[in-house]
Amino acid sequence: MVLENGIEVVPGKKAVFRYCTFLGSIANLVLEWSIREKVTDDEISVTSDEIGVECSDRIKFEELNLPVDKNAFQTWVKKHFKILSSLMPLNLFCKTLPRELFLQELTDFLFDHRVALAFAHYRDTSSKIISGDMADLVCDVPVQDNQYPCVIDIKAGESLLEMEKTKSKIAGFESPVELFCSDNCLQPSSRLNFVYG
Repeated sequence: MVLENGIEVVPGKKAVFRYCTFLGSIANLVLEWSIREKVTDDEISVTSDEIGVECSDRIKFEELNLPVDKNAFQTWVKKHFKILSSLMPLNLFCKTLPRELFLQELTDFLFDHRVALAFAHYRDTSSKIISGDMADLVCDVPVQDNQYPCVIDIKAGESLLEMEKTKSKIAGFESPVELFCSDNCLQPSSRLNFVYG
């Protein structure tokens, strides 16, 4: 299903809705945190990755408080400074800067004008469905919370090494095949019948 703002919505792995924004990890992290700030329900599930955002509820992107320019990004960074300063892989020099300069460095590191344009588009455009059907996303099968590894019982049999030894004996080799002679490593073994030419 496609929303008017251009976001594709598909079934999620951890939640009902996966909003494919294709904006990258940082932009989707901003979206995730903005959704968490907007929705006060503790039961909501929101996660993000480089492709998009998964959420257990429908999202109206036009209602989110998204940063749409560099000053708004700096305000957003200031609001989330403590977490971001530990998440971002900035060098040790940046960590020694005064707080205001460090905020500017984080903002410069995070800000991308294309993301700001996308956020402005999301705020100015409706999140109504223009293509597809909601019934395709909502099904009676519950979303899996955890995927536990399953044990596959494989019956013991002849080992791969023993099977290869048997195959080599059938092919006429009694001992392991040496691909190269020990006296001259660049020449193929005389036991193998290579045809050059």
